[in-house]
Amino acid sequence: MYQSAQIGQPISANQLVGKTVTLKRPTRFYRVDDVNKLGDKATPVKNLLPVGYRMLIDSYLASGPGYTGNYYIKYAARSDNYLTFWGRDRVYYAIKGKDFSLDKKGREEAGVKTVVEEREEEQQQKKTTWDKLFEGFGKFANFAKYLTIGIAAVWATGYIIKQTKK
Repeated sequence: MYQSAQIGQPISANQLVGKTVTLKRPTRFYRVDDVNKLGDKATPVKNLLPVGYRMLIDSYLASGPGYTGNYYIKYAARSDNYLTFWGRDRVYYAIKGKDFSLDKKGREEAGVKTVVEEREEEQQQKKTTWDKLFEGFGKFANFAKYLTIGIAAVWATGYIIKQTKK
């Protein structure tokens, strides 16, 4: 998880992948090869990424124990999450997740949503037309919904009884 600076809400790494972000403060960065080989012992590149540096986040490295991947390549243990990007010099770099934050304007420019916004959007998509219809009633939405169902049931029962007596 990464932070949205002004509102302090977490941002999932999946929201950041594929987005171009602009740095708002000087940030340390690492070579991805060093992070993979040395993990937490990797040293940052000597200079900092400047304010205003734009980068396309293409992936992330999750924290976890060391392991041996495909083709017997060994990866070191990491306690931090990293966002990866290609530098202007065509070298693959990473920045630590805890060093990365976006303000509200930066999030909106990049089209990034917080975890809370993602959940709200999912809930809106799951709502039925019936739920959306009664949403305006606020706290009384369920009462209004069940009252409508009750009235419809009474009307239907009366209609059925009237039809069967004919």
